[in-house]
Amino acid sequence: MSEIKRINTRAELEQKREHFIQCLATQDKQILICGGTGCTSSGSDKIAKAFEDEILATGLENEVKVIRTGCFGLCALGPIVVIYPEGSFYSMVKEEDVKEIVDASQ
Repeated sequence: MSEIKRINTRAELEQKREHFIQCLATQDKQILICGGTGCTSSGSDKIAKAFEDEILATGLENEVKVIRTGCFGLCALGPIVVIYPEGSFYSMVKEEDVKEIVDASQ
């Protein structure tokens, strides 16, 4: 097991941050959809299906992954969707919001 290197200076932290940002920029886009109990009861399954359908319709299936997650801990705001790598956060998402979210994320 490799040892974790301690970050000792602000410059080292900034260097790690820049490296992390570069790594994120090369990743495929990910649409994270809460699959916790509260969001599921608010229709996150239908929202996930709507995202999958919209991604196929726009030809983005090789660039975007739809991922069901566990609970984000914000059940009162569900269903929750987070787009990575940019980190866009959407709450109380409805099926009719999906196309607009996909369009805004391209």
